Amino acid sequence: MESTRRLHRNPTARLLASQFAPYVDAFTQHLTEGRYASHTVGSYLSCLVHFERWTSRCRLNIRQIDEEAVRRFLDDHLPRCNCAKPVRADSRDLRAALGHWLVVLRAKGVIAESPVGTTPVDEELRHFDDHMHHVRGLAPKTRSLFLRTVRRLLLEQFADRPVVISTIKPEALRRFFARQSELYCSPASAGSLTSALRGYFRFRATCGDQVHGLIGALCYPTGVVAEGPQQRRGRTLAGRARPRWPIGTPRRRHRALRAGPWLAQQRNRQAWARRH
Repeated sequence: MESTRRLHRNPTARLLASQFAPYVDAFTQHLTEGRYASHTVGSYLSCLVHFERWTSRCRLNIRQIDEEAVRRFLDDHLPRCNCAKPVRADSRDLRAALGHWLVVLRAKGVIAESPVGTTPVDEELRHFDDHMHHVRGLAPKTRSLFLRTVRRLLLEQFADRPVVISTIKPEALRRFFARQSELYCSPASAGSLTSALRGYFRFRATCGDQVHGLIGALCYPTGVVAEGPQQRRGRTLAGRARPRWPIGTPRRRHRALRAGPWLAQQRNRQAWARRH
């Protein structure tokens, strides 16, 4: 644990004297191997300190920690948190850090594996997650974000009934989208909602469902324009697209192509001067 003491002395001082101590180094190593920046590792350790305070107050043994305990901490404790300062209270960082903490505890055999859901919605989300992971190659954080959004839609539409996409009407989808959009603080943030739902319906299209009307019912918020990777790579810092020349064109020819209209104009003026 000496490396953890040296790199993150302040945020881990309490952790190293708690029931979490045997697994703090493993948590740090897990984040480092995931190529998280050092300041992110420090932030997540601070999140773990806050969670450890809460578990101690609730007399919760480390072997009792699971998704339900994390939910209670985030949904019940955090909005009314009166823990002594300083504490990390950013819900996004806390959710991410505790997700990694559960992974580490399960890898060490401290807690049981998460139960596999058996409802039709759970099964549908597993198929969608497999598609995002193996077909689209999306990052775990993106997949988690998309799954949370799609889960809310499917639970609202089907509860514990079988998932039948043809029963979702565009108008119902628009109402769901409008309600969810109110939870976001900016149009750019709400753009992820559109991306998640469109990604899911495109997945359903590969399964043979007719979803064109549902995809058409979704639109990116005002001020958010969907870009492909080519457009993003082609933008300059000023936000203007730079001209695209054929691959392999020499630099001199680049300059000649850019100067072509100007050179033609100069030659025309010189020819006119010689004739007159």
